[in-house]
Amino acid sequence: MAKSSKKSGATAERTASKKAADRATKKAAAAVKAEKKAAAHHARIASALSALSSADTAAREAKRVARTVPDKAAKKLRALADDAKKIASTSKKTVGREPQKVEKKAIQAIARIEKAIAPTKTTVTAAPERAAPVTAAPDLSALTVVHLRQLARDAGHTSVSRLTKAQLVALLAS
Repeated sequence: MAKSSKKSGATAERTASKKAADRATKKAAAAVKAEKKAAAHHARIASALSALSSADTAAREAKRVARTVPDKAAKKLRALADDAKKIASTSKKTVGREPQKVEKKAIQAIARIEKAIAPTKTTVTAAPERAAPVTAAPDLSALTVVHLRQLARDAGHTSVSRLTKAQLVALLAS
């Protein structure tokens, strides 16, 4: 009988050590999983911060472009720029809690700005290609701004209402 109790004691000892090893393995696996989760979360935060920076840049670009387009388009661009600026100023605490949501909002704001800017860029870049040369006007700077605008419109230029006299003269001279 002494032998059997010795065997069962050794078996119990092996079982206990096996359980302890299993617990240690589970803890190690949980730690690895937690590290991967934390790394993924930090990557999402970095991505969100990058998107916020891009939204801030897009807002500045929209405000710059708003100065060169007609009033109606400028008003829309300024509103979109303000919206993007508000999103770009999201607190780090909020970014830490909801990085994917913040990133999505920033990307949407950027897309709205790009969509609003795109027609103005094509209008501005396409206008010189369509423009017919102005017939010999000896001194464009002697004309009034109203007359210069009318000449520019007749030549096929668009978005001339916000241009200054110097810009109109340069546009018509080219």
